[in-house]
Amino acid sequence: DLKLFCLSLLSAFILAYTALRIKFYVQKKDILNLPYLQSFMSAVVMGLAISSMHYIAMQAAFFIRAEDLVPNSEVSPSTLAAIVGFIVMVLLILGFIFMFFSSRFASVKQRIDVILANTTQGFIVLDEEHNIVQSNAAIEKLAGLSKVELKQKKLSEWIDNAEIFNRDQFQSEQRIFRQNGSTIPCLIEGGRVRSDYDNSQFSFAMFTNISEQYQARESLIEREKQFSSLLDSTPDPMLIVNADGVITMVNLQAEKFFGY
Repeated sequence: DLKLFCLSLLSAFILAYTALRIKFYVQKKDILNLPYLQSFMSAVVMGLAISSMHYIAMQAAFFIRAEDLVPNSEVSPSTLAAIVGFIVMVLLILGFIFMFFSSRFASVKQRIDVILANTTQGFIVLDEEHNIVQSNAAIEKLAGLSKVELKQKKLSEWIDNAEIFNRDQFQSEQRIFRQNGSTIPCLIEGGRVRSDYDNSQFSFAMFTNISEQYQARESLIEREKQFSSLLDSTPDPMLIVNADGVITMVNLQAEKFFGY
């Protein structure tokens, strides 16, 4: 039966393609974080592909009795067996290729995850709706939130100005509102990227804790204010000139004295 034979090939192709895609889909959506379980799911579907091709093709075959040598099928059993064997070998080879490259991809992803997990900079990846799909331990520590809580919260709930994520490229100092009510000044750098794989658009951002720099800058500003107040409190006009002869600071008495 040629129709059943074609149906066996079609079912094998669809299920084999599903098996090859299911692991990448599960990894992309971060549904299951168990690599062996993901491989098991793909292997089960691949087994269904082989079994469906085999048993549907069996229904398409005509078994000729010894005394009846006239075949009633356009495809001979030997040709059918050869085609089925060839398809099975192709599926097995594709399965081995899939497992090989998936293990390589998993190894590369694991190295990247280890690097991101041990860096002191916070890191997040967002989808087109600005939902967090990936984060590292540093940003969880900065925000005082778990990975699940980060994915559930909107950016505007824990970042001072989340509008910067609407830009193609951005670099901005923002405050992060932590779970305990405190704030941390951070330098946020990132931008939008379009994937070459499925042409989807996503954003990424790196967070650097600048608390020490922020405190040093605030201390410097405060000392400058104190020095300016001390300068204004003197009764004599005073000017401060740099090495190029340019006036950089004056007190109130100097302004009254010169009339400028």
